[in-house]
Amino acid sequence: MKSVIAAPFIPMSFQTSSHRAAQGIIYADLLKHYHTDNIHASLSRPSVQGEGAKEANKTEDFNEYDRLYIYHGNDRKAESTDLNFFGGTRNFPHAYNIRNISRFKGEVYSLEMDMPDYATMLENKFNGHKRKDGTLDTMVPEFLQVDIDNLRKMQERAITLKPQHPTWDKLCIGDSHAICMYREGCNVNSVPFKTLYGALEMGLEKFINKDNVKHIECYFGNIDIRHHLCRQDDTKQAIRDIVDRYIEQVGALDMESKVIYELLPIENERRNLPKSGWYMGEKFYGSWAERNDARLYFKEYAMQKVQGTGIEFREWLTPSYYNELGELDFKAMEKPKSVHLSREYYPYWQGLEYNNIKKTSLEDFFA
Repeated sequence: MKSVIAAPFIPMSFQTSSHRAAQGIIYADLLKHYHTDNIHASLSRPSVQGEGAKEANKTEDFNEYDRLYIYHGNDRKAESTDLNFFGGTRNFPHAYNIRNISRFKGEVYSLEMDMPDYATMLENKFNGHKRKDGTLDTMVPEFLQVDIDNLRKMQERAITLKPQHPTWDKLCIGDSHAICMYREGCNVNSVPFKTLYGALEMGLEKFINKDNVKHIECYFGNIDIRHHLCRQDDTKQAIRDIVDRYIEQVGALDMESKVIYELLPIENERRNLPKSGWYMGEKFYGSWAERNDARLYFKEYAMQKVQGTGIEFREWLTPSYYNELGELDFKAMEKPKSVHLSREYYPYWQGLEYNNIKKTSLEDFFA
């Protein structure tokens, strides 16, 4: 059977530097390993390929495939009941995408969440446009070509699927950065905006969402360094306190192996960060030097504390992640802004084959 994974409104970006697309590509790879061995990722064509590439997007026929896996984006919440279009219903540039998807007749799988009622949301959006403009003529034409009735049928028959490999017994848990640790054999439970402090308050065992996990990897703490630890009266004591709790909880997990990952370097302060990543009106708290010192002390103290515990503190960063100033190099980060790694800099797996890039290792890619 032929299968395709696609996002319903804004297509997944062809660019390997896209964090949003990276999650979708990871899902494609997971599905390839256990649900289908023939899966295509529907990606937006890069603008450098010209008008012909854009036309290929606009005329994409999803009925060439037997199965459609819908990735709703890592920025959509399951409880959301509205749609926000960049440019509104008059100028949204990707209306063709939902039009094409709405015509699909085969098997439908909704990833991570029950299929949202996109048909009703679109109808509400169109009715609002008509009330404001008095007509639908000013709306993006492709919106008028959406098959609302078939989209509603797709929603009714959609099967909800949690894209985790059922037999892999290794799991990485962490914040939104944790997806970079994905590779064959290792599922990832990545929870956006989750601080280490918040995870410890919940209990790390709450993040183990499979019964057969024997090997656990933990990647929390980037947000704590960015926003919280330097606010404390004694930063080093705050780090010791949180690392002690971290190691205690990881140590208490009944696993054959346990890993704590070192944290990302600190990028230059001029890096643009979407408001969704701000805290108390600030992109970060503390100077670059203060946060870098906190990161290094976190690493130093954790490496000492894991001795004799059976926990591995894993150093994974190589010189290619740093610029000449010792900062996280912008070239290693998603573009054009934000804080995550670009997929081609993931340490274990980059999924370059989904972008028709033949090189299969980080070393080869930058050779």
